[in-house]
Amino acid sequence: MEYLLNPKLLREIKKYGKFDVKGCYNCGTCPVVCNLSKDFASFPRRPIQYALIGSKELVLKSIEAFLCHDCGDCSISCPRETEPRLSMATLRRYLISKYDITRIASKILSSKIVGIASYFIVAILSFLIIFLYHYFKIGLSPSDFFPSSMPVEHILPEGGFRILKGYALFVILFPLLILLIGVIRMGYYTFKGEKVSFGSFFVALYEIIVNMLTQKDMLKCAKKENKIRYIFHIMMALGCLLMLIIVLFLLRWKIYTNLTQRILGYLSTLGMLAGSIYVLFERIFKKGEEIYKKSEWQDYPLPILLLLISLSGILVHILRNFETEMLTHYINFFHVAVVTSFLLIELPFGKLSHLIYRPFAIYFYKVKEISYKRR
Repeated sequence: MEYLLNPKLLREIKKYGKFDVKGCYNCGTCPVVCNLSKDFASFPRRPIQYALIGSKELVLKSIEAFLCHDCGDCSISCPRETEPRLSMATLRRYLISKYDITRIASKILSSKIVGIASYFIVAILSFLIIFLYHYFKIGLSPSDFFPSSMPVEHILPEGGFRILKGYALFVILFPLLILLIGVIRMGYYTFKGEKVSFGSFFVALYEIIVNMLTQKDMLKCAKKENKIRYIFHIMMALGCLLMLIIVLFLLRWKIYTNLTQRILGYLSTLGMLAGSIYVLFERIFKKGEEIYKKSEWQDYPLPILLLLISLSGILVHILRNFETEMLTHYINFFHVAVVTSFLLIELPFGKLSHLIYRPFAIYFYKVKEISYKRR
């Protein structure tokens, strides 16, 4: 099969982070030391070489960047110190931008200013929506937002639950739709020109759920510290998934009287809080370990947002029982704004998108492997 070569590809990929190919001598050390690399999915070297020769089509077909779990074993063993771990992370961002049909991800992930500004813009728009809701639905004047003592129940007057549920469904289903289209585009690029057995799609289907819920491949990484990282990583991932399930399927008014939902909410908050604190602590203070030695700015929004969501949610849950209605409202407004920014920006366009893309990448890899063995 013939592939067109694009001399500008390398320059385009480097917009998304560090991608050092000048020092790479193509020695093959990185795929040898990586426990996740196989003959059928050899990385980091193979996708890096595709980028080096300028083959955009081969780079788009390479889902190996999502099979990588960012442990850093390859960077430690690289004799040229080209840090292939960072190159794989950059390649993931590039691929996410190409899977995104809206092209928003390319603007956010390739520019620090645009990326950070997007989180604040969405949060500010959320505050504006909250203000308009109180102004038109509740009938409050702007001056009432400061001296008034408002009971918590005013948040949902008659018909308010329908508005809240509609808002929640939009900020969750819209990014999920973007991700669904992204997964379809990933599959298109991956299987384009390939002879794949139709039955293999069903045989390997379990890989999606298994890897989404267990992240089991991370345990194959060699470093001992990776086991601790895995615990907090899975707590954070399951916390996010559980919270999405709660909002999508279990959202009810009088939420605090529903014991099952309350327990699930506690578990979700615990996972997100513990995971985000661990990640931020490691990235800020443990610079000696390879995985945290160097971080791109795109690595920070996810744990910061999860920490803010968890803490503000806990405060709202505690303060609602005291005579602090106004303070409770403002913290709740902040909580909603951060959650909205998290769902509309971080989930479909940021680092969190790998929570969806990685299980499907592993699934597509398994489909290709099964089809290859059946030939």
